[in-house]
Amino acid sequence: MASLYVLVEYVFWVYSYGIREYFRAWMNYHWFLFHFFSVGVLLKSLFAPFHRLQEKAGRGLDIERFFERLVVNIMMRVVGFVVRVAVLTVALISEVFLFVAGGALFVLFLSSPVVLPVAFIAGFDLLFISIL
Repeated sequence: MASLYVLVEYVFWVYSYGIREYFRAWMNYHWFLFHFFSVGVLLKSLFAPFHRLQEKAGRGLDIERFFERLVVNIMMRVVGFVVRVAVLTVALISEVFLFVAGGALFVLFLSSPVVLPVAFIAGFDLLFISIL
């Protein structure tokens, strides 16, 4: 009788509190990935120079030095853009993977009141068949 009470409480928990807790945990993973890859900072500084490397202007007007600085600064911005886009791409792939895996695990979580007893019984069935 006590095991039936535990089973009823488990089913009640899964379909009430469990769903809310599952989504809370899932959102925590999304929050972690967003901050781990610094998505906000990367988007704000998408066209900034790589590691803030840039040539500073000197005194006087020297056309050769001006174009040298211009080329170096453009190259550093292109390198910074490419690196940031690569990191943002990895972040997007991670988010998509987390979204798909979280959805699949949610279906498994919802079916757990049925899947767990069936798997338990199937395991005993396989155990006793292998003994014979």
